[in-house]
Amino acid sequence: MKEVGGSIVYKRLRAPSEDGQVFVDPVVASKSSWLARNVALHRGTDCDLHGCRLAELQTAARRQLLASAR
Repeated sequence: MKEVGGSIVYKRLRAPSEDGQVFVDPVVASKSSWLARNVALHRGTDCDLHGCRLAELQTAARRQLLASAR
């Protein structure tokens, strides 16, 4: 969705037509520079949240999410 001349214009989206395909928007391949910058920012972050490093919290959250998905 974007605004053009005071009107809202919606982008046409289509669901995948084959079994097992996934819908990703925006297309990940076209945003590789954003992904690389995001990874670099996270690697340089060393926050302490009530005695626990941000990286440790991220790892624990990822493990819990994967365990819940199984």
